[in-house]
Parts: sequence; structure tokens; C-alpha cells
Amino acid sequence: MALKCGLGELATRLTITGDSTLNRLACYGQIESNGIDVSKILAGNSPVGIVALKANINGIANQKKITKAAFDGKVNRIDFNQYTYNDIDIKAQLDNNSYNAQVAIDDPNGQIELEGFVDLSNPDTYANVIMDCTNIDLAALNLVPQAAGNKLTFDLSANYSGKQIEKANGYIHISDLWYGNTKESFNWKQLNIDAQHTTDQQQITITSDYINGQIEGEYTFNTILYSLQDITSQFIPSVVAPKQPNEEAVKSEENVKNNFEWDFTVVPHLKMAQLLKFPVTLTDTAHIEGSIEDDKQLIQLKAAVPYMWAGLTHLEGININLENTDQKLQISAQTNILNAQQKATSVALYGNAANDSLELSVNWDAHTQKLYNGYISLGSKLSKNENNELDIDINIHPT
Repeated sequence: MALKCGLGELATRLTITGDSTLNRLACYGQIESNGIDVSKILAGNSPVGIVALKANINGIANQKKITKAAFDGKVNRIDFNQYTYNDIDIKAQLDNNSYNAQVAIDDPNGQIELEGFVDLSNPDTYANVIMDCTNIDLAALNLVPQAAGNKLTFDLSANYSGKQIEKANGYIHISDLWYGNTKESFNWKQLNIDAQHTTDQQQITITSDYINGQIEGEYTFNTILYSLQDITSQFIPSVVAPKQPNEEAVKSEENVKNNFEWDFTVVPHLKMAQLLKFPVTLTDTAHIEGSIEDDKQLIQLKAAVPYMWAGLTHLEGININLENTDQKLQISAQTNILNAQQKATSVALYGNAANDSLELSVNWDAHTQKLYNGYISLGSKLSKNENNELDIDINIHPT
């Protein structure tokens, strides 16, 4: 049977049988299309355009759902994000709430082989994925225009079980990552993300050539912002009002709390920073650690960066510390700004917040050919007026 309409043409050769005893239908046969414009079917600005395919299909359905299905064929054309892919081989099977698929893409702008299995039949989702990507031209595929002139290659394997990412057990391993072109490139031998969850403890560990560290404790990612708002609202309530997690988040967690700490080191990689056009470039190992404790209403952040370039500005000895006590939220930051002759200007900032009042001081001391130094201190009082607008009263202290 052939169907023609404004969307395109679809030919089917299907056999459908019924079993009244089991209350089910079975279907098998072939579908073929030289092109159906899916964008006219899907609402909104669909990234999918014309789809052309030829495949063998079969399936079994009861009164409520499709219980078994299989697709074995080739997508001769699919437009995605204004790029046309050709010759995609797909084999996929559905068995109740489990899915299995093998996909192979051989495109001039990248080759992908994927094999995956997902089981939704249990309370905890289980997934196992293996993927090989070779010479992916992200710009040509209209995925990342900023990557023009470069290609990406990597292998990925993932094994995961869990209802939520915070309560997952499993791993994502990326190996032999290469990015660049014939003149310049960088590579990562490994990037491993491992997750472990027990009754009262969660841990995510990252190990790689350049980033290493872990997050450990009790946390729910979609409520961390609320924790930060609740803590900082104690000190500047006119700016940050205390908020509670949304109703959906509360329903999904018996007790929404964040009590965790993190500790990471980042090793410099100049070529990666250049190719990916990072706004900052590390030239020595950086360290960052911190914690959020809802139970004690405490937050802490410490960062130490020995050497770094921010654009054309060379910085050394960067130290940042943010923490709060019961009465104050305090921040301090120090660094040296180096000129072309490697002469330093030391800059330090200190601030604190309490009871809708802010105190800030900055001092600098130059060790260049012309010596100069300075100090400025100011305070401000925050409040809301009758129109619920923020008023700021600033005082510059004598120095």
C-alpha cells in the first residue's frame, strides 16, 4: 500500500494478524519511503526534516501498549539541524520495557558506531552503552560552529543503574579522545566518571589526564541552588530571598538536603586551552575545594591557582576563600598581576556581608619601575523600598 500526501510518500507491505484469545495483534512486513517531511508533523521548530528509509519491522501489541517490536533497516536520508545524513544502518528491538539498538553512521563528516541496551522494567533504570566516534566534524554537522576546522575522535563506554544521577551506581569511561586538525591537536588518554551510592552516602569520582577529584556526601543537584540561596539569604536578604525547592523536587525526595564536599585538581594543558579558546589558561596545577552543609547552614570555597593567563593578563598566586560563620559571609582574594617585565602588582580584596550590610576593601602594591600603592574601603547598606525595589546606600570610608 502506498500513501501520498503533502508530507511525502510512504509505501508499506504489512501483514497484521489478531489473536482474540490473548487480546493481541501481531504485525510484520516492510516500510519504505523516498522522503517524508517530519518537520511538518512535529510542532514548533523541529530539528528533524526529511526522512527517507527502508526497513523490515515486526511487533506485537495488546490493548494497552506495544510489548515487542523490531526494526531492521537503513535510513537513506535524515535531515537533522539543517544537515543531511545518509546511509544510517539501524537495528533495534523492544521487549516490554527493555530496548536494544545498534546504529552505524558512515558520513563524510564523521563515523559513529553505537550499541546500547536500556532496561526500564525495574524501579532503577539500567543502561549499557558502547560508542565509537571517529573524525566527527562538529562544525560541518551544524552542532558546534565554533569548532570549524577541527575534528573529534573518542571511544565511550557507560554502564549505569539508578533512578536519578545522584543515586546512580556505574561509570562513564571515555578513552583515546583526540581533537584538532593536521597542524595542531590535543588528546586525552582517559576520562573516567565513576558513581557510587549507598544508603547514606553518594560519591562521584573523576579521574583523567587533566582533571581529578571527587564529590562526596549527600546531595541533589537540582536543589543545590536553593541551598546556596537559603544560606546567603541570612546575610543579604534584600538581594537574595530564601527559597524552597519546587514542589516537584520536594515530591521526588523524602528529605531534600545537601551536605557534601568537593575536592578537585586541574592540570594545565596549553594546547587544549588554545584550541577550545578558553577564556583563561592555566600554566600550573590548580586546586579547588569546598563544601555545602544545609544542616549547619555553612558554605566554604577555597581555590588556589599558582599561575594563570586571563586573555593577555598574566596572574600568579591566586588565592580565593569564601566562607561563612553564624554572623558573617566573608570573602578574600589575592593575586599578583605581572607586566611584560615580570614585575608584579599585588592586589588583595576583602569583604563581608551581614544584616544587609556589605563591607569591601581593596589594596594594591606595585613593584614596578614606578612604585605605587593604594587602599580603598567602602560600606553599603541594602534595603527594599515601598515599591519592593532595591535601595543601596554607599559610604566610602576615609583611607
